[in-house]
Amino acid sequence: MDYKKVSALMLFMSFSLQATPQPEENKLTNNIADQQKNNQNKTVNEDIEDVITVIARSSSPDELKKINSVIAGRSTLSLGMIEQKQADNVAELLNTLPGVSSAGSIRPGGQTLNIWGFGKVEDVKIIVDGAQKGFQKYQQGSVFVEPELLKQVEVNKGPHDVKFGNGGFGGVVKMETKDAIDLLDPNRYVGGLLKYSFHSNNHQNMETGAVYGRTKNNFFDGLFYYTKRNSGNFKRPDGSRFVFSEDDMKSYMGKLNIRPNEEHTFTLSGIHSKRDSWQPWAAKYVEKMMPPTAAQIKKYGYKAAWLRKLVKRYQTDDSAQFKWNYQPTYNPLIDLTLHTTYSKTKQDDKRPAKNNPVASLGTMGNKSWVSYTDKTIELENVSLINIGDVNNALKIGVQTHLHDRDTLMYYKNYEKKPNYHYGYFQPAYMPSGKQQTYSFYVQDEISVSNWVLTPSFRYDYVRNHGKKNYASAYNDPDPKFGHNYSPVTYSGWTPRLGTYWQATNNIGFFGDISYAWQAPTVDESYEVQFTPKNGGSGKITATSRNLDKERDLSIRLGNILDFNNLVLDDDKLQIRATLFRQRVTNEIFVTRGFNGSICGPGKPCPLGQSNYRNLPGKLIVKGFELEAFYDSKYWFSSATYSMQKGERDTAPQAPWMHNKTYVATVAPRTATLTTGFKVPQWNIRAGWNAQFVRKQDRTGHEDRNHDGLPDLGAYALGPSSGYSLHNLFASWQPTFLPKAEVKLAVDNLFNKDYRLYLGENTYGLARNFKASLSYRF
Repeated sequence: MDYKKVSALMLFMSFSLQATPQPEENKLTNNIADQQKNNQNKTVNEDIEDVITVIARSSSPDELKKINSVIAGRSTLSLGMIEQKQADNVAELLNTLPGVSSAGSIRPGGQTLNIWGFGKVEDVKIIVDGAQKGFQKYQQGSVFVEPELLKQVEVNKGPHDVKFGNGGFGGVVKMETKDAIDLLDPNRYVGGLLKYSFHSNNHQNMETGAVYGRTKNNFFDGLFYYTKRNSGNFKRPDGSRFVFSEDDMKSYMGKLNIRPNEEHTFTLSGIHSKRDSWQPWAAKYVEKMMPPTAAQIKKYGYKAAWLRKLVKRYQTDDSAQFKWNYQPTYNPLIDLTLHTTYSKTKQDDKRPAKNNPVASLGTMGNKSWVSYTDKTIELENVSLINIGDVNNALKIGVQTHLHDRDTLMYYKNYEKKPNYHYGYFQPAYMPSGKQQTYSFYVQDEISVSNWVLTPSFRYDYVRNHGKKNYASAYNDPDPKFGHNYSPVTYSGWTPRLGTYWQATNNIGFFGDISYAWQAPTVDESYEVQFTPKNGGSGKITATSRNLDKERDLSIRLGNILDFNNLVLDDDKLQIRATLFRQRVTNEIFVTRGFNGSICGPGKPCPLGQSNYRNLPGKLIVKGFELEAFYDSKYWFSSATYSMQKGERDTAPQAPWMHNKTYVATVAPRTATLTTGFKVPQWNIRAGWNAQFVRKQDRTGHEDRNHDGLPDLGAYALGPSSGYSLHNLFASWQPTFLPKAEVKLAVDNLFNKDYRLYLGENTYGLARNFKASLSYRF
């Protein structure tokens, strides 16, 4: 990529976000009424606001607009866009944002998120109403939130937000669920919602019901939401089916906001989702299952021959929050928030007890029980301090994050082996353990004239605790094999600096630089292998308590252009360009042999090598994004473009080789185009969308070392071909039935046969007709 040309281009971009004064006293009732009014009466700029957040609105065209760099660089999907997409999962919802890609398969529960080439679970923080979701089960997805519950999704790319530490190199995805005031008419105190949706590809039926209300004085508002998805198997473009990809998911949500006066706000909410189905054990990558042979069908019967290859999976996903905000009316030094959250995801898998099920150590045996629990508590205060012409918003916070993972499997083949605890033990590649994080952060948002400077620093203390395996094969006391599950700690500072400059009423620039770090996960610290007396080699058996933390020097530069009344009255154009570079050192990678060697050619390795190691050199991911959005009374359009490139200084499975290798998890170059029309008098909106994805040929399969072997070995991804997808969408609110709304969409209009690169070349979906009918009363 020619960064000089890109940088020159960015100098000609410009931006003017429309700001509004901070809320003043006696704001409670007015703010709620205004929010309800905005929910019912969309502005002509709603199509832009669905993707690039309009921060606020100016009461004077001459007023300078000031925001911070994190806000300037983030992307936001609002309620209108979420409902229009009618997505099956959150990854599908975000997949069209530049720099954000879905990884894994289309199977229910098989998706993870990749931002700027960072695709590990710990690299992309998932936040739902403030609750962190930390599901890291091997070969499974990580995002199980029902999109129907969401009113807004924010994507903050890169590690530039002071509120998040220890990870998140790719970024943070913050999801907010619906409130009663998002659904109520301004003059109503009680309401309800009924909605039905249908997807043709997998014959999916989805029913939604909700009841909600508020008191006349807005003392409290609350809602209860229920949604159910039920579907058959997904279809590929060639007409075949992803067998055993049925979905049967139910979600429940309750939320209550209490405002005893203008200074206090309390929020209580909870979400519960559950799935229960037969499916392949590895939801993330299993695509085409080998059907049973004629001999197997004859021996077990057709149904049993299939089921012996599957697991009966029962999954629950829960999250809850309590939030208290105290903001005295006449004291700008206090804006205090106490926020506590709880999140737990469980998967219980069971293979059929009879008919010789296909079970193995690598797929967690005949039965398995896994749970990941995250608990957080945060206390934060924001003080507004004005000294002359300098305005300060000083943010100080403390956080505690407790992550607990319990894993257990039963492997029938080992039920008579005492060294494997008679079949009940933790998978060696997915140990049980805890990670405790204690944090402190300070940020000062300094506004001077048309500049906003945001210096911050954060301190994290991380303590990993391993849990000894029940199986002595993975808990050998001989120190030369390194089965050491004792705690290990990491700590350090993360300095950040952000800046935003409103050069003119139409030109603004933003930039961020962060030096973040990430501690090893429980997996990386405590994965082991069995020892020689249990049949192993003893070469790579040890836990990895000697790892250094990873470091990421991340730089982001950008600017945005914003014009009103450019061609037509009340039209709007926004363009945002972003240039980024991330440099990771001490990258943690799994230790495995390469070309017959573990420590290098001719170098003998002692027994008990750690299962993970830090790589020498650096990993660099850099890229460029361009987003343009136009909206007017009758017409709207948008275009995005994203390109990324990633390279390491060395081969990760052979760190003694100093030849450069590509980063396999970098998404292909992608562009999107959208255009459509609106008929305001009939409440009709319709359009066309296309996604253009380039082939990906930098996958780690290359032989840049000229040794006859792929650079990344088994950790490479297969090259993929380019493709384009075309979609249609429409919505209609009948004037004779204003409380009803119909939404229609067609995905993959031309039934294009395509493969998902980050899904290890799994098939995409065939043409899919989507329709929903909702009615509010």
